[in-house]
Amino acid sequence: MLIMEDRGNIHLEKSTKGKLEKFDKMRGKAVESGEFWDLVVITAVDEDQRSAYETQITEKLERKELPLGIIYHVFADPPGVKIGNGGSTLYSLQCLNDKYGKTLSGFKIILIHAGGFSQRLPNASALGKIFTALPLGNPLYQMLELKLAMYVDFPSHMKPGILVTCADDIELYSIPDHENIVFDKPGFTALAHPSPLSIGTTHGVFVLEPAKEPRICDMEFRTCSQFLHKPSSEKMRRSNALCLRNGEEFVYTDSTYYFDYSTAKTLLTLLSEIVPLTCEIDAYGDFLQALGPLATLDYTKNTANLTKKENGHVKVRQKIFNHLKGTELNVILLNNSKFYHVGTTEEYLYHFTTDPCLRAELGLLSAAFSICSSKSFETTRACVMHSVLHPSVTVSPGSVVEYSRLDAEVKVGARCIISGCWISSGLSVPSNTFMHSLSVNLDGKIGFVTVVFGVNDDLKKNVDSPADMKALSLFKCTKVQTSAMGNYKSRPTQTCTDEWKKKVSESYAVIIERLEEDLRIKEVEFSELKHAFSSEEAFNKVNLNYRTEGGLSLLHLCCICGGNKAHIRTLMLKGLRPSRLTRNGFTALHLATYKDNAELVTALLHGGADIQQVGYGALTALHIATVAGHLEAVDILLQHGAYVNVQDAVFFTPLHIAAYFGQEQLCKLLMKFGADVNASGEVGDRPLHLAAAKGFLGIVKLLMDDGSKTDDNEDHVPLHFCARFGHQEIVRFLLQGTFDLQPHCVNIYGDTPLHLASYNGKFEVVQEIIQLSGTESLSKENIFSETVLLSACTYGKNLEMVKYLLGQNALSINHQGRDGHTGLHSACFHGHIRLVQFLLDNGADMNLVACDPSRSSGEKDEQTCLMWAYEKGHDAIVTLLKHYKRPLDDSPCNEYSQPGGDGSYVSVPSPLGKIKSMTKEKADVLSLRASLPSNFHLQLSELEFNEIIGSGSFGKVYRGRCRNKIVAIKRYRTNTYCSKSDTDMFCREVSILCRLNHPCVIQFEGACLDDPSQFAIVTQYVSGGSLFSLLHEQKRIIDLQSKLIIAIDVAKGMEYLHNLTRPIIHRDLNSHNILLYEDGHAVVADFGAAAAADMAYHHVRPPIGYSIPKPISALLMRGWNVCPEERPEFSEVVAKLEECLCNVEVGQLMSPASGNSSGSLSPSSSTDCLAARGSPGRSHVAALRSRFELEYALNARAYAFWSQNSGRRSSQGLSRDELRRNMQFPPIDRNGYVSDPMSTMRFHSCSSSGSFEESN
Repeated sequence: MLIMEDRGNIHLEKSTKGKLEKFDKMRGKAVESGEFWDLVVITAVDEDQRSAYETQITEKLERKELPLGIIYHVFADPPGVKIGNGGSTLYSLQCLNDKYGKTLSGFKIILIHAGGFSQRLPNASALGKIFTALPLGNPLYQMLELKLAMYVDFPSHMKPGILVTCADDIELYSIPDHENIVFDKPGFTALAHPSPLSIGTTHGVFVLEPAKEPRICDMEFRTCSQFLHKPSSEKMRRSNALCLRNGEEFVYTDSTYYFDYSTAKTLLTLLSEIVPLTCEIDAYGDFLQALGPLATLDYTKNTANLTKKENGHVKVRQKIFNHLKGTELNVILLNNSKFYHVGTTEEYLYHFTTDPCLRAELGLLSAAFSICSSKSFETTRACVMHSVLHPSVTVSPGSVVEYSRLDAEVKVGARCIISGCWISSGLSVPSNTFMHSLSVNLDGKIGFVTVVFGVNDDLKKNVDSPADMKALSLFKCTKVQTSAMGNYKSRPTQTCTDEWKKKVSESYAVIIERLEEDLRIKEVEFSELKHAFSSEEAFNKVNLNYRTEGGLSLLHLCCICGGNKAHIRTLMLKGLRPSRLTRNGFTALHLATYKDNAELVTALLHGGADIQQVGYGALTALHIATVAGHLEAVDILLQHGAYVNVQDAVFFTPLHIAAYFGQEQLCKLLMKFGADVNASGEVGDRPLHLAAAKGFLGIVKLLMDDGSKTDDNEDHVPLHFCARFGHQEIVRFLLQGTFDLQPHCVNIYGDTPLHLASYNGKFEVVQEIIQLSGTESLSKENIFSETVLLSACTYGKNLEMVKYLLGQNALSINHQGRDGHTGLHSACFHGHIRLVQFLLDNGADMNLVACDPSRSSGEKDEQTCLMWAYEKGHDAIVTLLKHYKRPLDDSPCNEYSQPGGDGSYVSVPSPLGKIKSMTKEKADVLSLRASLPSNFHLQLSELEFNEIIGSGSFGKVYRGRCRNKIVAIKRYRTNTYCSKSDTDMFCREVSILCRLNHPCVIQFEGACLDDPSQFAIVTQYVSGGSLFSLLHEQKRIIDLQSKLIIAIDVAKGMEYLHNLTRPIIHRDLNSHNILLYEDGHAVVADFGAAAAADMAYHHVRPPIGYSIPKPISALLMRGWNVCPEERPEFSEVVAKLEECLCNVEVGQLMSPASGNSSGSLSPSSSTDCLAARGSPGRSHVAALRSRFELEYALNARAYAFWSQNSGRRSSQGLSRDELRRNMQFPPIDRNGYVSDPMSTMRFHSCSSSGSFEESN
């Protein structure tokens, strides 16, 4: 939008606040007739979405979040093809007409388009974008309430009709207090907002009728002569859509519009002629373009802005035009207004966290309707809605949390969206993560599913089959890789057993939460129930069919609200079934055992309750009693015949649960009743393994003494678990005992207990194991080629542990695993810079290589620790390795310091050339990474990829966004890193582009270098496309003025390149690589084939072409001579050209009809050629010297034409002075552009027709 003055913003805040206050007074109250809308209509994409919308509206009405006394409708699109919001409008009108008939003519209706799956904002997919939460209001606002609030003043100032709007935008406006927005005119009336031209190219633009009395005001009623749908800047200018205010150009763009009942009938007639719909109809582009006196049928055939081109679309558009032509289009100009779109993750995050304007104007909060420390989020620019956050939670800037629970010490990274999630204590969410949990119903069972993506991932992209999943980009990186760069790098952070234990932990946390939820009764309800169970008289009056919202019967409530065994007996005798489950999946017996009410447990069992009945998670009452740790309840259940070895959904017995929760007395009781100590869970985990992992020494002793087996499905023994989690006392007990336990045994991954202890940084346990069992494990390698020392280097945070292991003298500091990697490799890969410094200072060799199969070719790829550090983006370590010099004395080394410090880091010549294991391509990339200025370093997460605008052997070119700018992104193929030619081209192009700064040369924005498999170059986006496209795809005939402008710009760009301190030779200058602005000026682009030459130009020569005559090529080579005196005279060049061109027919040179595959300034010849490819006159502008190139090119063409018409013999030649007399050159402004070429570029005596322009 246009930048507003402070006054405008203040008025917007005041106006918006007034609307919200007015709507808040209506929430939950019946509205008067005429005060509000008669009907609120919402569209849905299908019947399932319609049902979900209706459910939510019903619940909102019950919670009194919406005005009462009006009718809310949800209409679904018909099954079949997508029909667009225009089709939804038509079908909604049909549904309303069927339901209300002629009475519809008296209704004021708001129609909100909300159908769709919100793929670009996935947290709105399930509930719908109209129910997207907003950080304001109490109770919390959703988009539905905001839409109704922003238009709260409309119904009282409008005639019956329909207001059409969308669910994913916000319109704020202010008008003078004494004025109103009135919808009382026939036809269509649209709201219009002042916008810059760049916004106009992606929206609808109004072409206004001239005002009778031009004036500046906040609101103005005007008529519209034409509606343009997503027009180009050129079309906006040509159609007189541009307005001017304070010297700034702008246009009026669309948002919401109204049409009266008479127009609605016209649309119903239209629908009757085009049903069934077989294509998408746009309620804006297809309807509004048919309106106004200047509307024509031309737009019906223009399919450029269609997202999907379908058969029959043109015919449907023509019928729409025929029905709507002549209909008025009135416009209400809201000059103090703003339009915000909130339909993508980027927009959602920006507007809710970063945008200060919307926050102030709409009154958005940092924490809305939530239990959290709101002050902590005001400074971090985070947003929390309808959530519960522990005070220790950290939410980083730019992140949104909604409908979630975050436990203690949870950390959420920057620019995340967390929706509907419960995140357990201590967990961290990486930056740029989208995480959304949903409740699902599968086969009648309630479950949950969580989806995780990167906030910048393209969720509309799809693949044909699961086998093609590797084509998807998740978190802007390839999720599916065919292989990793070495066994070590493929090591999982967690084993299957680890993952299973985590799931078990989460499962039991959910079980306890669900039990607690059943116990939570509303305070008023709880008091009434307590009273009912307090006396026999009150109890006899209770309705036996009573149920709570959670599905609890009186039998359940008796166990919670103070009932006794008499109540249980009475209720069961009256027919209440003890087998009934609550909505959370528990029986009365489950609740009684969880409450540890022995009296009620016994009464239920005596009354016939099934002791083996399972509830949620396949849990019996014995499981529940064990989870709660109630010894008496467990004893009662066991005495009444409960099966002691019953398994739940995760195959855990009560003994597993007792061991997991550290209930030693329960373990003894269960074992007394015959619990099997060797019962195994899903991954073969026995109660002994759980106790060892959790650190319960007493239970470990109990189970070991009872003869428990020690291995699981992954060959873990208890020593693995207690070593990994650092339980030193259990380690000592197991190693000092008489058990048949091998201290050096390995699991299926080849890890000994010592590996796991060092890998997790448990130094005390490492010392304990070595002292009690020796150093045999130190020389063992796991399947990832790691020894214990290498595992410690992977952990990397405990230098003392590394020193201790080196002190055992079992292996040297430079020991290489089977794959060749060393401890230094591990430290570099994981970014442990202090450990890298320590290893280098103690003799680690940085030139040792790890040999792995490469990612694509299968050949061996030798990798140094420098490459590993570079691959993971650890720039400080890369720099340290490149400049490291080991101290010569024995003095202790200081910690790592930056260049110029006092540490062992010293500046020495780069050793890249000495590292024999590094390929040239890797060295080039490393060198480029170190030399490229920091402002040009880009992260792939900063890029937004839109449509493809070009492609080549290197990969594809996208139109996209970077750092709030529209850019062109040249994305290299994913296997570029394995291609020498592609890597060389990438490095060469980046190193050249970062040096360039000229208006006639493409502007460099930056490059992505972090991930070798995802190189990208970002440059300015030139909207006019390439010269080739202009000539051969659009088939445009270029006039002389445009030709000269392009030629001057190209020559000026080449002059700049050739005259740099270290000149640049383009080597691939053709019409594909000349890009045009909309005003006709040109820039030189694509430097993939370019090269830098020295001042003598003798190392690199231009690709002159095999078909150029030798005399011309000889002249061109002389023209590149560093000594000006040795270059040919202009007259000599012209004479040679005349000699070569004299036989070329003028039609071949000048005819607009002749073709050329390379594109040209005139359609018959290329930008860099004087004649068609293969003809004797071919030459390259790249080989000609800047202004000299242009001058002799233009003169040669002029003379060739003149010679053909005048009959002059070619041998006569043409002097430079003679040419200058016959031809005037256009004036050049201070920026090197032709100021008025048409006024001066004339022949005076060379042509009988009088002008070059006319003859062309």
